Amino acid sequence: IEANMSECEARSENYSTEYIEANKYFNKEKNTSYVKHCFSVFVRKGEQIKLDDKPIKREYSKATKNQTSVHIRIFASTIESPKTSKEGTSSELAGITLPMSTYEDKVIVEFCFSNTLITVFTYPKGKESQRKEIKLDYHAAQKKKEAPAAKAAGWFSWFG
Repeated sequence: IEANMSECEARSENYSTEYIEANKYFNKEKNTSYVKHCFSVFVRKGEQIKLDDKPIKREYSKATKNQTSVHIRIFASTIESPKTSKEGTSSELAGITLPMSTYEDKVIVEFCFSNTLITVFTYPKGKESQRKEIKLDYHAAQKKKEAPAAKAAGWFSWFG
């Protein structure tokens, strides 16, 4: 998925200085500089996934405490280690918006894999009853998308 990463984390992940400077912003509430349009990889191209495995879960924080929704953007890439959603090797597959109250701070994102279907769930931490889902059919995405990600051999890398 697409995420904002702290400047420190972006530097440790070897993002270029040029990219960091062009996409950096300062969050006064958290007193930290962040870099926009970074990938949080759930599965890398070529990585094997067992269909009976547990969902892959990640936790993310809202940008500000007054934020009332979070939009999760899901991407695919033709390369093994993509860095940003701005790369020509990446394409957006879907998005889902999760309403949140101002007192909820953390968001959980889960990826569940089965045959050709990938189901993505998102919900406020500790509130699975509020979860929203989006289903992505691998074969339908291949037929529908003419983007390079749809033409890639093997699994895609999945992001949000």
